[in-house]
Amino acid sequence: MDALVSDALKELKIDGGNTPESEIAANWTKVVGRRFARKCAPERLTDDGCLIVQVAGSAAKQELLFRKREILFAIKELPKCGFVREIRFV
Repeated sequence: MDALVSDALKELKIDGGNTPESEIAANWTKVVGRRFARKCAPERLTDDGCLIVQVAGSAAKQELLFRKREILFAIKELPKCGFVREIRFV
């Protein structure tokens, strides 16, 4: 999953700058927890505030859907991420 996060950061041309995407990536384990951090990764953040999250498997996706509100709250607490309004697990 670390490779997936790294690839996503490269694709988004994020090299550790202080952007919403880099804040989310840097705090991903805190946001979703250690158990899920290995099963999913942020893919991209749309202009309208939707975070697309790549998930490995339907069971993990279902569990993340149950925790969606909690995860969204944690993301909104991060610097520069208050505008995130939705999470889509794919």
